[in-house]
Amino acid sequence: MIFISIVLEHIRKSFYHKTVLEDVSMEIKEGKITGILGDNGSGKTTLMKIICGLYSCDSGQIKNLIFKDKVLDIATSIEYAAFPLGMTVLQNFKYFLDLSIEKNADFQYYIKKFKIDFLDVKFGKLSAGMRQKVGMAYVFLKKSKILLLDEITNGLDEKFTQIFYKELKKYVKENHTYVLISSHKINEIQNICDEVYVLSHGRVERYLNLADERLKFPSKLFIFKNEIFAQRFMECFGINTQATIEGCEVTIPVQSEEDFSEIVVLASQYHLVNILNGDTILEQVYYGSERRKEYEKRDI
Repeated sequence: MIFISIVLEHIRKSFYHKTVLEDVSMEIKEGKITGILGDNGSGKTTLMKIICGLYSCDSGQIKNLIFKDKVLDIATSIEYAAFPLGMTVLQNFKYFLDLSIEKNADFQYYIKKFKIDFLDVKFGKLSAGMRQKVGMAYVFLKKSKILLLDEITNGLDEKFTQIFYKELKKYVKENHTYVLISSHKINEIQNICDEVYVLSHGRVERYLNLADERLKFPSKLFIFKNEIFAQRFMECFGINTQATIEGCEVTIPVQSEEDFSEIVVLASQYHLVNILNGDTILEQVYYGSERRKEYEKRDI
């Protein structure tokens, strides 16, 4: 079976002479959950609005978008779940999904799963968390091939966040959906996504394939007496392509206690001074040098 990616090529967008997106390229793969990680103002929401057609891009193109009956086959929850405030939750479902909702098995499943026991309440009367639950159910019930989910767990507690992500993984596996999800919560991106693009100042700063389990393990920061010993250790340890060196410090992802013990034995031969707790590779990329300043405060 051939899977075709939705491809974004060199997307640029400015508002009032301020550049929001600058040469953004990425792929959204069928049957995968692709994540965007970035600070507020990095361009995540703007990019999603371009994909679904709410904004046009100044330059660049999007290839292989999927249409159904000449309409983009997409379900979105961008910034927040938005439905007519004066209509009840049930009225919104009926209107936007255009089906006999009460007799629909999937409807009954998601209403129960997300505990939407406020169907007769007007949408405008709902709390932020309740609105997000409605948005969650909507993106599944719409049965679209493309899902764009922008900060969809905002306003939700950890319990419902985990319920949603479990359902999302199940849905994607069964329907071979294209999913692009953004979140400022790095642990969520790390746990739910197959791959992630780190967006910074309107540019893709880094791409990581999180299917590589090694990237999910926390690292250890090995501090040597000087740069010479750190370099010698790296030359000996060079078979691990995930190790990085900066001055007298070497950062290594550690996959297990056994792995850690072996590395310590080797590092001890090169005037090892200290070992500090580090981050996962994704955290290192996202936080950069700022996080390094916190290492000295951590316990071994």
